[in-house]
Amino acid sequence: MFCSFFSVVNFVQSTVFRLLMTLSDIGSFSGNVHVLLYAEAVTRLSPESCQRMADVKAVDVLFTLMRHCNRSLPHMELLKYALAILLNLSKV
Repeated sequence: MFCSFFSVVNFVQSTVFRLLMTLSDIGSFSGNVHVLLYAEAVTRLSPESCQRMADVKAVDVLFTLMRHCNRSLPHMELLKYALAILLNLSKV
């Protein structure tokens, strides 16, 4: 059975949004980076996902996450993805 492209995109979007909304609850740092990496790819490729992220107040979650970062290299990587997501959101 073949999946349509749109069903795959909807699945990825819903998964990323669910993970992004629970981002502050994820205890592992690598889990946060992976969620942001996927969210960055989805927002870069889909303008609809950018609108959906704005609707679910994902920007507030990103800013909260950014406020908890320090100047260490792992946190800089996390900030890089969070800023890329915000940049993608601003282009729409």
